[in-house]
Amino acid sequence: MDTTDWLLLSLILVGFANWQATDAYGGVRMAYGGLALAAFVVMLDLSDSV
Repeated sequence: MDTTDWLLLSLILVGFANWQATDAYGGVRMAYGGLALAAFVVMLDLSDSV
């Protein structure tokens, strides 16, 4: 997978997390967004090292 694939995957993860979270769980939504962003950064590092 190249960088574009990882970017699309991370966008899907963030979108799914935001879709699952409601306004009553704004903190949870931010946490999911942060986890997705962190996962994206980790995947970028892994793809660079391969």
